[in-house]
Amino acid sequence: MANPLAKSRTPDNAYATFYVENGSMYFMWKVLKTYQLPHKEEQNPYARWMCAVKSPYTDDRWEYGDTYINDILDTGAALIDSTDEWKKAYAKD
Repeated sequence: MANPLAKSRTPDNAYATFYVENGSMYFMWKVLKTYQLPHKEEQNPYARWMCAVKSPYTDDRWEYGDTYINDILDTGAALIDSTDEWKKAYAKD
């Protein structure tokens, strides 16, 4: 099965957006591409997504690069937006 989230997107059209805030500190990740299907990511502790990331550390500008999925999820970040493709791929049965 081909990965439906493997084609790169822009931050304005990201597959998913995760956000976490703690006082004046915040991070926002826009998932632009995934490299594996979700069931394969669960087996891979080094699974990653291509992301655009914004925070006070980036002067509130997007920085692009691969991000370990666990680095996002371990912060307690909330999924605040996603596409239908994302919802279908990551739906829990």
